[in-house]
Amino acid sequence: MHRSIRFTKTNIFVYALILVLIWKLMILGINWREPWHTYLTNIGRVIKYVIYLFLIVKYTFDMRSMNTSQFLFFLVSLLSVIISYKVTNENTILFSFLMCMLAKDTVFNQVLKAYVNTQILIFIVMIISVILSLADNVTVIFGYGIGYSLGMYHPNNTAGLMLSILLCWNYLHNYYSLLHRIIVCSITGIIIWYITASRTCTVLVLIYIFLLLFYQLIKKIGFKKIFKKSKFIIIIAFLFSVYMTSKYSTLLDTNLIDTNFFVRFTMAYRLYKEYGLHLFGSYIEFRGMEAATILGGHAIILDNAYLKLAIYYGIVPTIIITWLLRGIFVRLYKIRNIELLLMAILFIIYGFMESSVLMIQYNFTLLAFLCSSFSITDSVYEIPTLNRQYIN
Repeated sequence: MHRSIRFTKTNIFVYALILVLIWKLMILGINWREPWHTYLTNIGRVIKYVIYLFLIVKYTFDMRSMNTSQFLFFLVSLLSVIISYKVTNENTILFSFLMCMLAKDTVFNQVLKAYVNTQILIFIVMIISVILSLADNVTVIFGYGIGYSLGMYHPNNTAGLMLSILLCWNYLHNYYSLLHRIIVCSITGIIIWYITASRTCTVLVLIYIFLLLFYQLIKKIGFKKIFKKSKFIIIIAFLFSVYMTSKYSTLLDTNLIDTNFFVRFTMAYRLYKEYGLHLFGSYIEFRGMEAATILGGHAIILDNAYLKLAIYYGIVPTIIITWLLRGIFVRLYKIRNIELLLMAILFIIYGFMESSVLMIQYNFTLLAFLCSSFSITDSVYEIPTLNRQYIN
């Protein structure tokens, strides 16, 4: 009897996405103790190649609907981010680019459900790992409070994961009343602050509540076209970051790195003076305050996403990622998906303090760039188990 395995573009992509999240958030993101760290690192190497396999299969489907200019753009961009990866030995931009582009013709809601369910599962695994002493709960004493990582390497990473889960929940439950959503956001914001002491993510929750209220006001007065200008926000973010770097280039007290927002730009200026700007980035060995204390010397940190793009990843990847981020805003406004557009704005703001806007494991709005549908239907492909021939 002839049997076939049914695949959709969405399913193939979701398999790859789940593995990326497991690899990035669970295997690399959790502060595992030995021997678990060694075991999982080896498993992670295998998972990385399985991810590539899924993405290659997805690409074979996408090629059929690409014209020559689209194919050339994808090829040139892919080569550029691969070169940057080889220079920096850091794959954030490579995987964010691949997942952004290969989300083509997928159903966003299905992808997002898999995304947030995987995040929640990883969060639970993280907590259990700490309870069972398989991973370390890092405690960081800030000048304004104490933060706990709950198993990740830094409380800010935990806060970023919690924020991402909160935003995903809000998008998938946007049919709830505004009051209901604001209450959930407020409670989550309090929890984020109480556990991680992350000022950035706590403030972002407050900003998101403001954006929700602002959007309700805009809908009532019928002035939605104001969101059309959101496509310029990424350019503004870059210009503002460059301006701040110039303005605070002489702020020298690196001991303020965790308490003074402006020192982030001072650090970026130092790295710019030392490494300059290159087409495909520079190899920089970053180290936090704790490592700097142990090893001696200054901390080497580049938190601002836009300055990190330019200085660390290079000019060419910066142009590509800027084009993609701008394209997300154009796309979301065109289809009038203001809910997701507000979240994209929030991640751009997040980029001033952290580089999470560039990371697919935190910034799910990257997945919206080429999705063909925001409903629950999808075209089906069948792969017969006998001859392995792809058919439409």
